[in-house]
Amino acid sequence: MTEHLSQASDRDFARFNSSRMEEVAQQAGSHAIVYELVGLFLGDVEARMRDLAKSIHDGDDVERERVSHSIKGSCANLGAERMAELARVIEHCPKSNAPELLPTIQREFVELKRVLHETYPGAAPTDPK
Repeated sequence: MTEHLSQASDRDFARFNSSRMEEVAQQAGSHAIVYELVGLFLGDVEARMRDLAKSIHDGDDVERERVSHSIKGSCANLGAERMAELARVIEHCPKSNAPELLPTIQREFVELKRVLHETYPGAAPTDPK
């Protein structure tokens, strides 16, 4: 299942579709807001990824669904299409499939962070609270 998910994600969804952030920059009249949003995203999703791993390891389906839904929304808003799709799959998967899907979304987050740091150098993770 993980291999099939990975192949579909590679083919159908962009790791990062920058057009969403370009739209935000145009609306705000500045790219500074994009750097701030990327920093907030990185800090927020880093924490939520830890929560997701814990919920899967604990077998807490309600928390897994809540956290993966939140990750999905954050990623969709940023333009991280592939990770949003992975979070959607984890949100709706049977409990028994969640542990095998976790490494896939964790790897995707590592790659997404790399792309965001290359695209927006200096955008540091910030605590959204």
